[in-house]
Amino acid sequence: MDSTLATTACDSGVVALKVFANPGKIYWYDDYTLTNLVDSGFTITTPFLTQNRYYYVEYRDSICEIPQRFPMVAEVYHQPDITQFMNGVRCGPGSVTLSAYGNGMEYWYDSLIGGTLLDSGQIFNTPFVSVDTVFYVEAVHRGCASNRIPVSATIKPVPVVNSTIPSSRCDAGSVTLSATSSLGDVLWYAAPTGGSVLFTGNSYTTPPISSTTSFYAEAVFNGCTSLTRTPVVATVKTTPSITSTTPSFTCDSGNVILSASASAGSVRWYENAVGGVALVAGTSFSTFLTATKTYYVDANLNGCTTATRTPVIASVYSTPSILSTSPGKRCGPGSVLLSASASHGVINWYPNSMGGGAVGNGNQFLTPVITTNTTFWAEASYSGCLSNRVSVLAEINKNSTHSITETVCYSYTSPSGKYKFWESGVYKDTLVNSIGCDSIITINLTIPKVDTAVSIQGSELVSHASSAGYQWLNCAGGITAIGNATNRTFIPPVNGMFAVEVTQNNCVDTSRCVDVFWVGIEENASAKIHIYPNPTNNLLTIDLGKIQAEVSLILRNDLGQIIIRNNYLDIKNIELDLSEIPPGIYSLTLYTKEGNYTQNVIKK
Repeated sequence: MDSTLATTACDSGVVALKVFANPGKIYWYDDYTLTNLVDSGFTITTPFLTQNRYYYVEYRDSICEIPQRFPMVAEVYHQPDITQFMNGVRCGPGSVTLSAYGNGMEYWYDSLIGGTLLDSGQIFNTPFVSVDTVFYVEAVHRGCASNRIPVSATIKPVPVVNSTIPSSRCDAGSVTLSATSSLGDVLWYAAPTGGSVLFTGNSYTTPPISSTTSFYAEAVFNGCTSLTRTPVVATVKTTPSITSTTPSFTCDSGNVILSASASAGSVRWYENAVGGVALVAGTSFSTFLTATKTYYVDANLNGCTTATRTPVIASVYSTPSILSTSPGKRCGPGSVLLSASASHGVINWYPNSMGGGAVGNGNQFLTPVITTNTTFWAEASYSGCLSNRVSVLAEINKNSTHSITETVCYSYTSPSGKYKFWESGVYKDTLVNSIGCDSIITINLTIPKVDTAVSIQGSELVSHASSAGYQWLNCAGGITAIGNATNRTFIPPVNGMFAVEVTQNNCVDTSRCVDVFWVGIEENASAKIHIYPNPTNNLLTIDLGKIQAEVSLILRNDLGQIIIRNNYLDIKNIELDLSEIPPGIYSLTLYTKEGNYTQNVIKK
C-alpha cells in the first residue's frame, strides 16, 4: 500500500478515509481484531462522529498471501474560539491597533463572511480609516475556524481651536484672553508644547505680567486634543508719560504758545484736568489770552493714556513801568549811586537805551567806576514783560588839590582834624571844597627828633644827645631843675631819681628818671679786678684777682633797673652769661668784703 489520506471533522461530522495502493483488495474494519467489516474499497466515509475513531485497513494484493494491516484515525477536532478581543480607538483618521486572542491562529477580515484576508496574528494594525470601521477576526486550528468576531476601529473627532481673542492692557497686570473650540473644552498653557495646564475654559485671566506674553490654547474632546496649540497674545502696552512741559506767557494780552513732550505717543491738550474733549493734539498749542489760564496735557499711545493730566500755565502779565528816577553825582572818578522805582517787578540797569546786557539790578544801582558824566537806563521787568527804558544821569564833579609844608615838635594834627602824626613824612588829608568835592591836601611834615636816652658811665649820668641844650632834673617830690646842671654829663650828688631835659632842633623833651644808688659806696681802688671781653657778645669773664670768700653781683640797665643779681662763695673767676639780655650799656657792680667795684659793660 502506497499512502493514506484522511479528512477531519470540526466538533462533529463524517470523515473520509482513503488509501492509495497497487491493485489489490482493501477492507475496512472498526476493531483491531478485524472481526467487524465496515466497508471495502480504497475510500470509505465514516458515519457521523463526535470524537476521534480508529479504523483498520487490510490490504491484500495478488502476490502476497499474507494480508497487511494498519490503523487510520478519523479525527474530530474541537472548533477554536476567540477568547478575548479589544476594540481600537484613535483620534482622527489613520491606522487603528486592534487585538484578539484565541486557541488557534487569528485571521483578520474586512467582512463577516468571506471578504479579504487582511492580516494574521493577535495584533492587527488596520489600514488607514477615517470613519468608524468594523473588522472581523476568526481563530483557525487544524483547519477548523471559529465564528468571526467583529472588532471595532473607532475614529474620534479631533477638536480644533476655531477662534481666539487676544487682549491687551496698559502697563503691568492681568489680561483676559478668550478662545473657542469646535468640540470639548479649551485648555490654556504657558508653552507651545509640554508644561502643565494653567486653566480650563473659554476665558482665561492671566497672572500679572509686565511684558507682552504669548499663552497657548488647546482643544480637548473625549480624550482627543487639537493637533497643535494656538498662540493667544496678551499684549502689555507701556503707558506714555509727559516728560516735560514749557509754560509761556504774554504781556497784557496776545498769543501764548505752550509746549510739552511725551516719552512716546501723541500729546493732547485740554481745558480741564479731567473729562472734556481734547482741544488739539501735538507738542505745541497756541491760544489768544487776556488773562492767565491753565491748560492740561496727557500722552496717549495705542490706547494707553497717562493717569493724570499735567497742568501747563499760560500766563498773562501786566507790563510794568518806571515811576520815578533819582540821578546821582560824585566828586572825581568813581562809582555813583542811582535809584529808580517801578510800578511792580524788578528794575534792571543798562548802559544803552536799547539792547545790551544789564549791568545791575534793583531799585538802587552803584555804577562802575566812571570818569565823566554818564547816562544809564532803568528798565522794569516783570515775568518777562519789560517797560520802556528811562535815562538816569550819573554826574562826575572834579576834586581840587594843593600842598602844605609843616615843621612841628612832638606831633601834628591834620587840617581836617581826622589824623594825627608823630613821624616826619608826606601825608594826605581831605577837605570839602566849594562845589562839595574833595580838596586833597598833601602835607610835607617834619617832626624833629629829640634824643632823650641816658646811660650810666661809672658814677656819671650821660645824655646821648649831642649838640643840644641840657637841664638835669631831680625827680623826687615832683620834677625840679638842678642848678648849674646844664652839661651833657651829670654827677649825682646823692642817691635818687634823676632825668635830663634836652633842647634839640628847637624842640624840648625829657628823659626817663634814672635810679642812682651808688653815691657813698667806696671802691677798693687797690683791687685788681679785670672784666673782659668788653664789649662782649654773650659771655663775660670777671677775674677777681684772688679767691673771694663772698661776692655779690648786680647788673643794671641804663634806667637803674636790676637785670641780674647773683651771689658766689669762694670764687676767683666768674663766667657771666649775657645771651638772654638785649644789646645796650649796663652797669656791673661787685660787692666783696674788701670793697666794691662798679664798671659799665657793653652787650653787643
